[in-house]
Amino acid sequence: MSELEALCAEHRDERALDACERCGTFFCGACLLLPRLLCGPCAEREGLAGPKGPLARLSLGIALGSLFPFFLPAGGLAVVLGSIELARIRARRSPPAGEKLAEWAVILGFIELAFAILVFLFVGIVAYREELLR
Repeated sequence: MSELEALCAEHRDERALDACERCGTFFCGACLLLPRLLCGPCAEREGLAGPKGPLARLSLGIALGSLFPFFLPAGGLAVVLGSIELARIRARRSPPAGEKLAEWAVILGFIELAFAILVFLFVGIVAYREELLR
């Protein structure tokens, strides 16, 4: 990046896309709140939800989608992706508004893993008892 390029106020290593129409603070694509050009703090002041990182939305979607068929890999994936997104948020590399989504993805992913383990244990116990009764 050249010295003349504006950088995002939240993510110092990202090139700014535009400036907030309310306060003039520069922001990157991860901080953009459409349809208005607002930075995260101004969006919060005006009662608008801030942007959520795509990884937070993806991990929560995987967690929610995997709850019904009790699919072990999807629960584990939700935990991993949600944890990665939480680490990125805490390092100020992802929008902070995605924190609740990422937390829920981790929680639901762990619930999914617990259910899947219980189902596998139950099936194993039933199969073992069936074998003993023969």
